[in-house]
Amino acid sequence: MKTARVVETDCLIVGSGLAGSRAALAAAEKGIRVLVVSQGKTFSGSSFYPGTWGFGLVGPEDEEDVGNFVETILDVGKNIPDRNLVQAFVEAINPTVDELESRGLELLKPTPGHEKDSTYIPCFDRKHRRWRGLTKEKVKAFFQREFERNKIETLEDTEILELSENDGRITGAFGRTLNNELLYFSASSVILATGGLGGLYRHKLTTSDVLGTGLGLALRHGARGINTEFMQIMLGFSRPAPKTIFNEKTYEAAVFRNGEGERVIPMLLPEGIMEGEVLHARSQHGPFTASRLGKYVDLALFRASMKSPEQAVHLQYDLEKLEHQEFTKVYFDWLKKEKGVSPEEEIQVRLYMHASNGGIAIDEKAYTGVPGLYAAGECTGGMHGADRIGGLATASALVFGKIAGEEAAKRGRNWGKTLSPELPGLRIPQAQERRRVIQEKMSEDAFLLREEKALNTLEETLKTWEGETMEEPNLTVSEAAESLRLVNLMVSARHVLKAMAQRPHSLGSHYREDDPGDLKGEKDDYR
Repeated sequence: MKTARVVETDCLIVGSGLAGSRAALAAAEKGIRVLVVSQGKTFSGSSFYPGTWGFGLVGPEDEEDVGNFVETILDVGKNIPDRNLVQAFVEAINPTVDELESRGLELLKPTPGHEKDSTYIPCFDRKHRRWRGLTKEKVKAFFQREFERNKIETLEDTEILELSENDGRITGAFGRTLNNELLYFSASSVILATGGLGGLYRHKLTTSDVLGTGLGLALRHGARGINTEFMQIMLGFSRPAPKTIFNEKTYEAAVFRNGEGERVIPMLLPEGIMEGEVLHARSQHGPFTASRLGKYVDLALFRASMKSPEQAVHLQYDLEKLEHQEFTKVYFDWLKKEKGVSPEEEIQVRLYMHASNGGIAIDEKAYTGVPGLYAAGECTGGMHGADRIGGLATASALVFGKIAGEEAAKRGRNWGKTLSPELPGLRIPQAQERRRVIQEKMSEDAFLLREEKALNTLEETLKTWEGETMEEPNLTVSEAAESLRLVNLMVSARHVLKAMAQRPHSLGSHYREDDPGDLKGEKDDYR
């Protein structure tokens, strides 16, 4: 392998979404050098996903609401989240957000008189919380200004391929630029803010730079994964405006048909359950959950789409049923302005992998348990469970991003001189093709419908592929990068598959077709 060019910094941050950007700012303000490396452009990833207007952010209404919010998160998460982590998280949300607002970050708030609109109750929650909205443009402008003010260095279009370690301590990482230059980033600390596991799937509501490899990188160096069987699966447009997020508040006005013009939900409902009943239940939350009556909508849409050549179903809105409350109107105004789509036209939709509820295990200090390695944002887990209350992904990115930056800065400066290291030359046959196969098979066997035999079969296939990895010292940078990306992807995928197989019962966002549970006749307790 070609020797890498050394780039020295104190804290290397991988990813420049909300979590990575907040971590960079926190670390730089402690007086150390910070370098943010992005697979895409600076301020990218799912935080700046173009398929929606922005992102909501929720916190406790006041100090008295902290305890209730903690218990609700645990209840919605089916007691899967780590209580200590949730407690620390909730206590930090409002102070973290208030600090950013005091520094000039412009936040949306409910219009006076609309604070108690039902649309401001976070999905899966049972009461109003403190709601704020962040638009991508305002967030980007804020962090651009702060990065310049704090002299934070950035490097775009660079993929991190491997972490380096010495005596059990992370000492930096290897990266590959667009023009295939090999770089070695020498650092006292590394923060992974690589986003979720969308890169494991063919159809995903993420940007292309979310590779799904961050979990694999961390696992290969001794970190743990947690709760990776839980993810958010959501409906989105496939045509027009592909990968635009469907607004769940409009389910009750939606009519879904197959290619023959038949309404697909009544065709696939259990006897005794009515279409209007499940659409109403489904309008209360964005992501799929097996724990509520609305699950029958997702199951019907997915099964119908899998029978379609386009792998999609047709959507038409019943315009008389559309309730243009404030929040919904914002969505349709944005949809028309940014995507050129109006509710009057016919739309095709499908289910997409949207976001991860689990990932790299961290503690209250954003520490992975591996000296020198921290993580924040969607690549992490422990603070969320079987289902996640709407607006908490944004809150988690900001809270643990700040904590990760502050904790990483405590490791101080990188005073040592690093000898020019070499990236290990690893080759796996058919790396690019196998990566596509993984995405296809994960979409078939480890998406909405999961069954033990299929999960174990795919996991065994990936294990076999890993065994075919061989050392080869004369690889080009491009060849080595393709193989390492596949290695990291396979490690991530195997962890997810094992987690899904080892949880035998349907729970929250984890649906086991071989043990589906049944909500028929049960009361949907939402609100």
